[in-house]
Amino acid sequence: MVNDQLRVDFSSSRGHEMIIDRELGILREELDEVEIQMLQAQKIPKLLPIDWVDIDGRVTFRYALSGRRMLVHRLQTQQLSMIDFYSMLLSIAEALDDCHHYMLRTEGFMLNDQYLFVGESWSDIGLVYVPLRQSKLAVSAGESVLAMAVRWLGYVNQPDGLGFQRIVQHLRGEHVSWSSLRQTIISLLGVIHSAGLEQVIVKSAAPFAQASASRLSKQIELLEKELPEVNQSSLPARVNQDIEEEIPFTPLETDQEDQVRSRQVWILGMGLIIIAALIWRFLYLASPSRTSLLISGGLTLIAAAGLLFYWKRSSRDESLLEESWHQDSKWAGEDEGLCQILLFLAM
Repeated sequence: MVNDQLRVDFSSSRGHEMIIDRELGILREELDEVEIQMLQAQKIPKLLPIDWVDIDGRVTFRYALSGRRMLVHRLQTQQLSMIDFYSMLLSIAEALDDCHHYMLRTEGFMLNDQYLFVGESWSDIGLVYVPLRQSKLAVSAGESVLAMAVRWLGYVNQPDGLGFQRIVQHLRGEHVSWSSLRQTIISLLGVIHSAGLEQVIVKSAAPFAQASASRLSKQIELLEKELPEVNQSSLPARVNQDIEEEIPFTPLETDQEDQVRSRQVWILGMGLIIIAALIWRFLYLASPSRTSLLISGGLTLIAAAGLLFYWKRSSRDESLLEESWHQDSKWAGEDEGLCQILLFLAM
């Protein structure tokens, strides 16, 4: 509960400002000198810029509101998503967790919707701090944040009930661990972002694989047109006779074989995409770090190399004559298709 003795007013005489004082005035002796010096010496993140006027030992606080709107007004005009909801809570938890680095107390924050201000994004929170020495502006910071979170959830279009229960568990205790709450909110945001990334990968992988297979099929058709035709009449008579006697003529079903190769390349490409998606989803996105990034990248390259090796090994069982005709040009087209898939995953 905000201290009833404080008066809050707004002024535009020196820009948009919020003014806090008391009917009988706030005496200089009631203020914490260490907090006054810290607030005066540097700009503290997520706190509204503060200034004060001392007239005859009575202090009036002024908070600059330029570029910000009162949170309750913005909630009435814009709907929240769960990402916005978690982002606001994370900003407040960070401010309450980091305030000790600046010799401030959680009891000095005015944790109420009417004294919270937001900028361009929902995470750009501006909090009000009053450096009164022996006066609590709220019964409990945890209870105040929990009450605000419950009200904010009513503005969310698709609330996450399970995630909100985890937040409530942190805020119900008598002593709230703001650092633990920060980690919980970050993990909840990571789940939302990873789910969105997985959908993007699935949607974008299918058309890319189809385009690669189509491009590879066109390259195969082009190579077939450019290959020289063997004319038996141009061979010596003896060689021509030996070929007819020793090697029975078997027509090559090139069209069918090319379709089989194209299908195999497409299947290998899709398999590589699925394997890579699983690696990045369950290894890197589950625990984002530099180590997991390097491991995921290495496993992706190993999977690509293994599939490429398998493809080359299976193709070496073809006849030596066909291999001599197609080796230089054919592998270039197939490697290009697989390399394009690998390059897409690396991006």
